[in-house]
Amino acid sequence: MSLLKQKINTYFDSFLSTCKNIGKRLLYLVKKQDKIQDSLLAKVEVKQEDISVANGDSYNTIFTDALSTPKVFVEKHTWDTVLQRINKEYIIPNPYTSNALQQMNIDAYNSLFTKPSTHKNVYINKQIMDPLLKSLPPNYILPDAKVQNVFEVMNGDAFDRIFSKNYSTPKVFVNHLLWGGIIGKLTSSYHLPNYKSELLFKKMSSNEYDHMFINPPSTSNLFVEPSIWTKISNSVPNHYVLPNNSTLNSYHKMESDRYNFLFTKASKTSVFIDSLLWDKISQSLSSEYQIPQVEEFEKFPK
Repeated sequence: MSLLKQKINTYFDSFLSTCKNIGKRLLYLVKKQDKIQDSLLAKVEVKQEDISVANGDSYNTIFTDALSTPKVFVEKHTWDTVLQRINKEYIIPNPYTSNALQQMNIDAYNSLFTKPSTHKNVYINKQIMDPLLKSLPPNYILPDAKVQNVFEVMNGDAFDRIFSKNYSTPKVFVNHLLWGGIIGKLTSSYHLPNYKSELLFKKMSSNEYDHMFINPPSTSNLFVEPSIWTKISNSVPNHYVLPNNSTLNSYHKMESDRYNFLFTKASKTSVFIDSLLWDKISQSLSSEYQIPQVEEFEKFPK
């Protein structure tokens, strides 16, 4: 047993010794790293007065289409160095780049389209488009005439005659076989919506009750239950309007603008407050008392 304890103590001492050596080594490496970092910081340290900036517009001469950027600032020393190292005639983009991009502009292939549009900033791969163009028939255009004919009979506008109010929908396509069958079964005078539906919806229109409001809003697409609203309309006095005078007077007393005299700079607001509370506050103050704005507090010494 004593031999086992002796071996354990020996191994434990060896382990502690190893840990101490590793710790010393790590401490040495950390100190060395700190010295290297301090040395690098000292080399790259730049004084604040040596840094200067310039407005981006100062270097517009090197751009063909310069955009004014009064709120953009750049490091002056860097850009001055750039200007010194390029030719006086140098501009961005340079003519070689412009010519290369011009040949790749998609507008060069407008002959393929019946209604070409300009896309001066869209570029494509000529190595793909040129062989594709050569493989097409001489008079080929997009969209193809056959495709247009197919879509023409499917256009929703072809069935406008059955609607009392036509809305152009050139990009809406329908199944002409289905719609052709529907129209074939309708009378020539049939329209959507038909007059019976229009009369029904007219009775339900909220505009029928505009006389009840002081400032009636336009609600042409809002429908109500006439059996309810007719009873309401018939049960109130002839000159009754919403909001009524009693309600308006109540709200007028609660308008925050009535207390603008308490502020040095009051602005008009649509805010309602408790007039009972504010009346007590205003009555408890002297007639000269006013509440300054937040900006005015900044003038006071801190």
